[in-house]
Amino acid sequence: MNIIKLRANLEKNLVDHLDWISPHNEFKAIYKYALIPPGKLFRPLLSISLHLDFTHSNLEFFKPDNPMSLLASALEVHHAYTLIHDDLPAMDNDDYRRGKLSTHKKFGQWQAILAGDGLLNASYNLLARINSPQTVKIIRIFSHFLGPKGLIDGQVIDLSAGKKSFLNILKMHELKTSRLIQCAMIGSYTLSTDKVSLRTSIDLLQLGKHLGIVFQFLDDLSELNCKKIPPHEANINPWLNHLWPSYDYLQKSLDKIHHLTRKHRLDSFRLMINEYLQKNKKNIDDGKKIIEMHLKNQEILIPIMNRLDIICNT
Repeated sequence: MNIIKLRANLEKNLVDHLDWISPHNEFKAIYKYALIPPGKLFRPLLSISLHLDFTHSNLEFFKPDNPMSLLASALEVHHAYTLIHDDLPAMDNDDYRRGKLSTHKKFGQWQAILAGDGLLNASYNLLARINSPQTVKIIRIFSHFLGPKGLIDGQVIDLSAGKKSFLNILKMHELKTSRLIQCAMIGSYTLSTDKVSLRTSIDLLQLGKHLGIVFQFLDDLSELNCKKIPPHEANINPWLNHLWPSYDYLQKSLDKIHHLTRKHRLDSFRLMINEYLQKNKKNIDDGKKIIEMHLKNQEILIPIMNRLDIICNT
């Protein structure tokens, strides 16, 4: 699997899909600003790599009307909507996103709210274009996992007042981060097999849950590479308030990912995960001195970095 070629293909298809779903007026520029260039395309790449594993294909190019292309873009479009709304003053109040002004700072608040609403609906438009007997099932999964009982409820926990317990933080990350990853995986698996196995589906949901936890916990650790921690970050960052439970759960989740990817022989998927873990390891290592300033036990980074090395090299 050539990740660079796949990423380029996904971005090209995303541009095409943006043309399909955008109005032909000046507001299209706001959608384009929020969506292009995309970030790491982590969730679309997860879905494509899983598809390659289950179909035993070595394809590196998917046309825009391919079901997997539509699924991949739907994931990224939905993710972009959450980021636009996350950045709003009533939520995380962030002025920058991916090295440029956040959408509301560039265009205004009402424009950002409506752009987020537009991309939310557009993600389901792309899913509905998938030519498969499984399309309705996939839309049901998305609407449940990303709706009031899923990703949205994770946002509710995030923004609710009061100090967060470790269980609150864990639930928040599972809903806010893991759910979209689980959609990527279950959606991909559903499109990649003629006979969906309940056991495999359960394993993939578990894998997605723990992958989301690892994704968020490592991101939280990287967020400490800043001398002054904003109040909201200080309240929800597990490493500041729940050091050892965070460490234990990170180890547990890494072990679970290692076990399930090997059990189902997800070689392309493992390659994607290893690339991601290596990048996180580098980010943490680069900011090690500042990160350690915020930790109650500075030695905890050593076993974390060692464990990441073991996972990536076995």
